Amino acid sequence: MLNVEPHKLLLLAKSGSQLFGTATPSSDLDVKGVFLPSKESLYLQRAPQQFTQNTNPSDSGTKNQADDVDITVWSVQFWLKLLLRGDINAVSLLFAPTHPSAILEGSDSVFLEKLAELDPSKILSKDLGGMMGFAHSQAIKYSQKGRHLKAVQIATEYLSQVSGLVGEVAETIIGLVADNKLARSIVGGNNQKQLLILEKAFDYNAKAAWAMQPLLELEERYGKRAKQALADGGVDYKAFSHSLRVLEEMRLLHLHGRISYPHQAEFAVLLREIKQGKLEYAMLLEMLDQKLLEVQEAERHSVLLEKPDLKYADGFILSLY
Repeated sequence: MLNVEPHKLLLLAKSGSQLFGTATPSSDLDVKGVFLPSKESLYLQRAPQQFTQNTNPSDSGTKNQADDVDITVWSVQFWLKLLLRGDINAVSLLFAPTHPSAILEGSDSVFLEKLAELDPSKILSKDLGGMMGFAHSQAIKYSQKGRHLKAVQIATEYLSQVSGLVGEVAETIIGLVADNKLARSIVGGNNQKQLLILEKAFDYNAKAAWAMQPLLELEERYGKRAKQALADGGVDYKAFSHSLRVLEEMRLLHLHGRISYPHQAEFAVLLREIKQGKLEYAMLLEMLDQKLLEVQEAERHSVLLEKPDLKYADGFILSLY
């Protein structure tokens, strides 16, 4: 599937929805893995950090289909660094062997035995900062992107209709966006009124055609997920499902020091329904608030260490050589 020679492939496993039990017929296959850099590459300080292989390149402009495969394989040293930071993808890979069919051909049986003996509670700390940051960013960042994209689209639409100055349509744009955090009038440093669209400011007396280009670039930057969020009324339901899943995994880690995949059937069904937009936005917010409280309560009784055991992590890597 992926050639990492002259290094040694240790683990290849399903990731994403195929691992969590939330896959739909349109889901692609995400694969994560670990390799052991050769001694020579370490001695010469040429050891790679990761290998990637994607059947649908990121610059293709098309969304992954069900038959697409994305592979990322980390060096075991880099993987351990990610684990110590609580990186969500690294944590998921750590517990991938709990899934009865997640481990893929090419994985090393000896490494899997060592992995089974590894104590996750010594590698992961109570902070779980990477996981919490991911959960927050998914719910907040992407749920707003649809509204942000809409504001930019309104601005570009009206600016394209005038051959004169920005000021001719500025107040119309502000009124239609109806959110002064996204579009408003400000006074610039030269005491000139400006139209502010998100972080972009345009003088009222600037040419409308000139203002179009940076706004079109801003629209492009929001990408496909923002467009889907806009189609769903400004909410990225897939991002909400990610947030809820990660918060539940944090709760399980605090309580038990480990996660088992796939997720329990009832929870997996709930995540799929959220991704498909079957739940109301207000209900999703209530779910997230409740899950945050559960995580906070679990953290108070966490089985995880205040700080990861670095000596234990180093010993694990050294044992592989």
